[in-house]
Formats: sequence, structure tokens, C-alpha cells
Amino acid sequence: MFIIENKNKIKKYLPNINLYSKYLREEIGVLRTYYGKCKLYYYSNKIEKHYINISNNKTGELICSIYISPKVFKFLNLEVINNKTYFICFVSELFINNGYLNTNLRDSRMILFEKVK
Repeated sequence: MFIIENKNKIKKYLPNINLYSKYLREEIGVLRTYYGKCKLYYYSNKIEKHYINISNNKTGELICSIYISPKVFKFLNLEVINNKTYFICFVSELFINNGYLNTNLRDSRMILFEKVK
């Protein structure tokens, strides 16, 4: 759990949730820290849109997609993550688009991924 203490010593925290949680779809529109050991797939299209698809490590089922703007993309090295297992952690709000969970990454400091050996 990420805890912040302000100058008045009031503690605030950002709740976290595992990407494999059965309650993941109930957390739509709420800012959370999402984490898990997943397969990551990076792809981009011709109009400078970049995406990371996060899939279940064992079944390959799509969990969610992260859209990365061109400005944020400049600060990330995503070409190396294609079809590999990583421990990922990101802060965002999920939303549903065409039945799938999606999110937008607004800042490169809001995502971390580490390759699982």
C-alpha cells in the first residue's frame, strides 16, 4: 500500500489490487495501483499510438490494455518487453471499452516492470 503523509500529518493511501483479482471489474473508474506477474505484449500502429497488452501468465487470456501517448513513450523502452513475462505495477484508472479493460498511461513514472527470470 502506498501511503502519503501531508504537512498536517494526515495519512492518505492509494489502494492496490492484483491484476488476477476476481474483483478487478468492480474497480472501474477508481484510481488504484495495479500489480501482477503477467505476459506483456507491446505494439504500435502507424499513427504513433503505442499499447501494452497485459495477459494472464498461464492461460494467455487478455487482462487489460494500456494506451501510451507519444510524449510518455519517449521515456519508456518498450521494444524489449514483447511476449515476455514481467512483474508489472502501474497506477491508473481502468475503464471498459468494447468489453475489455483499458487504461491510459499519463506519466512514465506511473509504471514499473521487471523481467521475471
